[in-house]
Amino acid sequence: MGKERRPARGGWVIAGFYLALIHAASSASPGEMGLTIPAGLDKLVHLCEFGVLAVLFWRPLRETAVGRSEVRAAAVLFVFVAANGLIDEFHQSFVPGREPSLMDSAADMLGGGLAIYWLLHREKGRTQYTGATPGRSTGNAQ
Repeated sequence: MGKERRPARGGWVIAGFYLALIHAASSASPGEMGLTIPAGLDKLVHLCEFGVLAVLFWRPLRETAVGRSEVRAAAVLFVFVAANGLIDEFHQSFVPGREPSLMDSAADMLGGGLAIYWLLHREKGRTQYTGATPGRSTGNAQ
């Protein structure tokens, strides 16, 4: 009988901590944290930070009952990332010196979507290569 993977509780903690860092950073007024991002690069920063968010939440989500289907996990994760991008921009409307931007939200969604696309193809390649069922270990019988 093969060993089943245990749910990655640490993955939830790391992903949640990263999400908290995103929202904490958006609470700061420009220049308050000693970091200013040039106007053209801010979209790239949004794309990357929400791409990383999707990557960090992928494994813990895949190991839940809702994530057993790759497509379902991808859809749930995309909605989660998109909602957090919109919430983050709405939150910025209350921060002095910051203003919300739909283009920033679009960059958040694009970053999350690209990361999820990569994750789906990575998962597909891994299961084809190993013959494993996604989200399950391929340990030998003992």
